[in-house]
Amino acid sequence: MKRLLVALVLVVVSVQPLVGDDRNPGVLKGLVGVRVVVEKLSDDAKKTGLTEQSLRTAVELRLRTHGIRVLTNEERLSSPSGAYLYVNVSAFKRSYHEGLVYDCSVSLREAVTLLRGSQQKVNSATTWRAAVTFGITPSNDFANEIVSLVKEQVDEFINDYLRDNPREQAPSQGSSP
Repeated sequence: MKRLLVALVLVVVSVQPLVGDDRNPGVLKGLVGVRVVVEKLSDDAKKTGLTEQSLRTAVELRLRTHGIRVLTNEERLSSPSGAYLYVNVSAFKRSYHEGLVYDCSVSLREAVTLLRGSQQKVNSATTWRAAVTFGITPSNDFANEIVSLVKEQVDEFINDYLRDNPREQAPSQGSSP
């Protein structure tokens, strides 16, 4: 158990500086909204009470609260980028530990055009991602822990989105020309 924990810490420490490096300023500029897509959860994750719908609802509420439009699937398919925020939680129970081992990620996927060769359009490529989170948590706290982690990753997206798409400031009352 001790060796596993040390190995897990080393993986997290060694991976952490690498993720997020591709989040260049401006990559989200002009994005009109996103569809939220949650990957199917494992049976182990579902046994804790976590559902795809609860994750989707938490993400959509967070986006709407910050003024980011949540697209229907029809709107996404008809938009130029076809952008969707992809939430993926992988979790499984291990015999040597009572909790669940998990990794959690949030990324933006959208249609892109390759610049080389024939200007081929690719249906879906990752253009933004939050730092991937790995861990082990007790089964009885798993659902709350994962929803909290997903919200933190969505907050990274929101911060980058608002940086790249600043809201216009309304003129202040009482200011003179």
